[in-house]
Amino acid sequence: MKFVKKDVDGQIEAFLKFLKSNGKMEKLGTNYDNKTMSVHRWFSFMPGFSNVFVNTTFEFFNARENNYCVYDPFIGCGTTAVVGKNFGIKVVGNESNRFLYKISKAKTNTLKNPNSLKEVGDYLLKECLSKWRQTKVSSENTLLQRCYSRNNFRKLVSFRDIYFSNNIKLEYKPYIFLAISSLLPKCADVCISIPYLSWRHKRCAEEPFELFEKIIRMMKEDMIEVGNNRFNKNIKIYFQDSRKPNPKVKVNSVDLVFTSPPYLNNFDYGEALKIYTYFWKFTKNWSEITSKIREKSVVSATTYYLERKHKFNSPYDLLGKEMLAKAPKVSKKIAKIVKLIQLEKAKKRKKSFEILVALYFKDMLKVIQEIYRVLKKDGLSFMVIGDSAPYGVHIPTDRYLGEIALESGFQKFRIMTLRARGHRWTTLKNRHNLKLRESLLILRK
Repeated sequence: MKFVKKDVDGQIEAFLKFLKSNGKMEKLGTNYDNKTMSVHRWFSFMPGFSNVFVNTTFEFFNARENNYCVYDPFIGCGTTAVVGKNFGIKVVGNESNRFLYKISKAKTNTLKNPNSLKEVGDYLLKECLSKWRQTKVSSENTLLQRCYSRNNFRKLVSFRDIYFSNNIKLEYKPYIFLAISSLLPKCADVCISIPYLSWRHKRCAEEPFELFEKIIRMMKEDMIEVGNNRFNKNIKIYFQDSRKPNPKVKVNSVDLVFTSPPYLNNFDYGEALKIYTYFWKFTKNWSEITSKIREKSVVSATTYYLERKHKFNSPYDLLGKEMLAKAPKVSKKIAKIVKLIQLEKAKKRKKSFEILVALYFKDMLKVIQEIYRVLKKDGLSFMVIGDSAPYGVHIPTDRYLGEIALESGFQKFRIMTLRARGHRWTTLKNRHNLKLRESLLILRK
């Protein structure tokens, strides 16, 4: 049945009922399904959402039949784009982290002959086998050297050196980049697949050459399994900060948005991916993570700004003139929250969560304005988002973003809880006992 635009609200209600009847909502906001499914499994980042969720949404709203254009302002490792490629529809997306940008580009790339990837992989492996013992690593990043045995690190660096040579054709480089990147967590002596390095948790490192062969074989098999869908060339991913208008995405050109923005939970994406960005020399140190990643991203952690620059600002100063002018009603609510956190921080607390909260919503206003700009009238935006409670002060992030959207011109918003979250951290000292949730926020333009 064709999507009837005049009954958008009815479609939303029917969709929410369908999700509730599914019985597996707790998985939809996680990357659980992505770890075993073709192409998605090539690289799976912890703060992700289920490809099944995207697929279900596209099917329900007849994305293929209606020739939809879908937009994801936080494309990450490419979940929305990979599903869209399989659907044969157009997807445009932004990613401001250079590493994740290259990962998502690789997963949505088109290779005419998947069997030839195995030949390129064999060549690369042969070269590494003959050269890795002579590879020098003493000048490499010291943090990387601590993560790996000397032999494993030499092998990894030899892979990278040959990748950077001119002996590999351009059409294969995205896949080789992704394959080598996939080696990094599994070939380490410590756990680096979680947000932050854990030196206490030793692991049994895999051998890089054997693992590389497996990964190349898996990629080839997945491309063959996907079949003709891989030839969809209507996927456009831009190295772009979504707080700024993307001139490549036209006004009123998008039918549907599916995304998951950074959560207001002090998760540092630059820090979490530093092993990868150090290895590929995208960044060299903490300072470059700030200048090349944090400053181009939505403020989601206290490491994204200098506290001394905002220390004596009032809540309204932190929110800024644009936020106060464009979203005055919700700004008052956020300002009250900021004041409550300031009081809690006065109790010898360390982190400047009051600044984080204000800057986060200030940035998200810009993202929502950009979503509004590109969406067609009656277009829908689906946003997977979680709430938070810094110092025990609850912040209903989903509701505040919905209210910001209303003040930005959207007609309506709906919220549906997907799962409870935060229960893993209840044993931490000074941890609040509030119940947190992950939600689906739906905006209608």
